[in-house]
Amino acid sequence: MLRFLTGGESHGEALLGILDGMPAGLKVDNAFINRELERRQEGHGRGDRMKIEKDRARILSGLKSGLTIGSPVSVLIENKD
Repeated sequence: MLRFLTGGESHGEALLGILDGMPAGLKVDNAFINRELERRQEGHGRGDRMKIEKDRARILSGLKSGLTIGSPVSVLIENKD
């Protein structure tokens, strides 16, 4: 069973996501994740603020050489804007 936990706030220092229950050996492409974050800047109904925010995901744990290792995967998105 997968469990997804979040922490932080939209206008706080950062957002944190933790995905628990990932099996080992799955490929995770951080560049793909960041391209998807860039795409949301252009989404319908987004305000002008979305166009200046440069969100970047940083994977903190749960990966080795781009593959999951079976422990929780944690992702941090710092709010710099």
